[in-house]
Amino acid sequence: MTATAAPAVVASARPRALSQRLIDLGAASCAAWLMVGLYLDGWAHNTQLPDSFWTPWHAVLYSGYGALAAFLALVAGTRLRAGLPPRSAIPEGYAPSVLGALVFGVGGVFDMLWHTFVGIERGLDTLFSPSHLMLAVGIVLLVSGPLRSVWRRGALARPSFDSAIALASILMLFLMFTFMSQFSTPFAFTPGTPGDARYGELGQIRALFGVLTFTAVLVSLCLLALREGVLPPGSITVLLLADAVAMMLMRSSVRPEQREVMLATAAAAGIVGDVLLWRLRPGRRSLVAVRVVATALPASFFGIYFGLVALRIGTWWTPHSVTGMAVLAGLSGLVLSYLVFPRRETPGA
Repeated sequence: MTATAAPAVVASARPRALSQRLIDLGAASCAAWLMVGLYLDGWAHNTQLPDSFWTPWHAVLYSGYGALAAFLALVAGTRLRAGLPPRSAIPEGYAPSVLGALVFGVGGVFDMLWHTFVGIERGLDTLFSPSHLMLAVGIVLLVSGPLRSVWRRGALARPSFDSAIALASILMLFLMFTFMSQFSTPFAFTPGTPGDARYGELGQIRALFGVLTFTAVLVSLCLLALREGVLPPGSITVLLLADAVAMMLMRSSVRPEQREVMLATAAAAGIVGDVLLWRLRPGRRSLVAVRVVATALPASFFGIYFGLVALRIGTWWTPHSVTGMAVLAGLSGLVLSYLVFPRRETPGA
């Protein structure tokens, strides 16, 4: 009897594996810590504080990374001790995040060596240095883990804890991509103002690049969320306002009238997008509604944005440029909708 009871005692002594939702919550929390560190580091660069590898903002950034990497390692160890096979040690959807932890770790060492032997980046070099691009790739893989986890278990039929976790992950991806394009994002500067006239068409080209990249990031993320059913009304306003506030805090040189334009645009365009979500209910089986949202969201955003710039600050642009930018944004969103939703879903597909 002792021999048969022993396995039961051993089995009961095994630790229980963490639930998938608890894993997602822990990973999202550590990812948020990492993103705070990223934006603190961006703030230090934008305010031109004395910089080196050993700074308080780097400490926040790398401790956030360390917390997330340690959490993933803890989860894997717990799952192994709970009796799961080695191939199941990494939770569903988190294998790319483990790769991201390795990429970021190597990139961190590379960044330290780069700063030591090449020097500290200034201006656009901060975004384009090889070590920082490697860190950016690692961050994208890390912060998207909760999103992949929720999507793979298909738990997004209606707004829930799962959809909130997925939206938080989408927000961090949005913040990451706009961080890397901060030299042209509409929440970093206001193009077309009288003070911008000295740049002439070069300034308009920069603005156009910002319109197209911001549209690509915003619309593609929203369409991917729509495809998986994790974009309830209210989500777009949250994404735009959070990004606007984060960017303005990081770039402290933004003037009060610019802040007014940016916040008003984020709120107004977010409401337009969310009303369209509420009324049209776009999705796999409503492709016309998908096309309308993908077109109207960026077109209304930049129509409101450049209209408020002209009214609140002033502009040297002609009506052709102001309206044309909004139209191009809308057309870009429409094209993206055909890439994410290429065909009508058939019943049972």
